[in-house]
Amino acid sequence: GMNHEETDDLRKLLTDIRDELGVGILIVEHDLPLIMNMCDKIVVLNRGNLIATGTPAEIQQNAEVIEAYIGKEEDQPSSTSKTKVSVPVVEESPLLSVVDVAVGYGAVTAVKGVSLDVNQGEIVAVLGANGAGKSSLLNAIVGLVPTSSGKVKFDGRDITNGKTERIVPMGLTLTPEGRHVFPDLSVRE
Repeated sequence: GMNHEETDDLRKLLTDIRDELGVGILIVEHDLPLIMNMCDKIVVLNRGNLIATGTPAEIQQNAEVIEAYIGKEEDQPSSTSKTKVSVPVVEESPLLSVVDVAVGYGAVTAVKGVSLDVNQGEIVAVLGANGAGKSSLLNAIVGLVPTSSGKVKFDGRDITNGKTERIVPMGLTLTPEGRHVFPDLSVRE
């Protein structure tokens, strides 16, 4: 987990990247106040299934999401805790389009029928508990694991089950969580 200062730094960094470069960002995060106050759209998974897609306000009011993840209404994060930065999203073809994607590992289905779009200049979150299929979905998008069905398009090109080393130079990458970038080096080094 991140402390408040790190969370604020992450929110500022991601919104600065979006504002300065106009890129679309797909984020997986468990910090509900961060997601609710930063993202334009949220996709919610439960046990590998898509249960909701919508704006933060729509997701906060969705009964299935509340039951699965947020809990009682009084436990929801306050919408006044931070000011949401919003930029207009130009409605064009999505920068990233995931359509009816399924991912399996042998007989186990990790993701089933998930669809989402990320437009240029938009921040979209994938929300779900541990084991909901978030990492499997992201790994399939960047070609680290194969899809068993569905389509993934980036910048209009079909990249479904493409090789990661060909997808990354197109401008689509995965930045996994972790602070130990150089685990064998000291701060001084």
